[in-house]
Amino acid sequence: MRKTLFTTYTQEEAGFETSVNKQIVYCHTEPRLIDYCKTLAKHKTIDIGNHTIEADTAVKLQNKIHQISNGTVIDENGNTLALSDFKARFIQDYFKGKKLAIFYYYRAEWQILKSVFGDSLTDDLEEFQNTDKHIALQQISGSEGISLKEADALVYYNFGFSNVKFTQGIDRLTTMNRKNNDVYFVFSKGSINERIYNTIVYQKKDYILSAFKKDFDIPYNYNKL
Repeated sequence: MRKTLFTTYTQEEAGFETSVNKQIVYCHTEPRLIDYCKTLAKHKTIDIGNHTIEADTAVKLQNKIHQISNGTVIDENGNTLALSDFKARFIQDYFKGKKLAIFYYYRAEWQILKSVFGDSLTDDLEEFQNTDKHIALQQISGSEGISLKEADALVYYNFGFSNVKFTQGIDRLTTMNRKNNDVYFVFSKGSINERIYNTIVYQKKDYILSAFKKDFDIPYNYNKL
């Protein structure tokens, strides 16, 4: 009868001596995006041009604020609006001269990044590994089973509410051949991304709906208002 033996090692015991340097970089958002979020929370609906955005439940409000704060939003007909490329332009300028791996969260954010970075950005791993191009991947699908060790830094344009996905994404950068790995998180002070980050990193929890309501003073009975 065959018996299976499992041996457990820490990274240090296995000779994997590396550190991850998580760094926050603050950028200024556009005031109109803040106004959109405030109006939506107060009235449950806003019109942006000819597009109507609704948030008649707390869950929808959480998702819409998350979208808007990072420059996109999906209207009630399923159309995606690119509201601002402020964060992509900031990343391009701040990290100039570095080869980047960028994680975004919503698919529309890829279009914003591509419009700013142009041909210097790819979503193909092989092209990233064999050229000097940056890579941008969706956090949901890009956080497992790949290596981004060719990057000088991993930059989070946006990230979701999951602690597990957050940790998996960071691990894509680390390599035994590099002692220090730089991971940057770009968001505005007081934004939902800062609240998500604080919950995931310091409390090591998912950013659940109750945390969102508390952070943004959303009434408990919001859905019934």
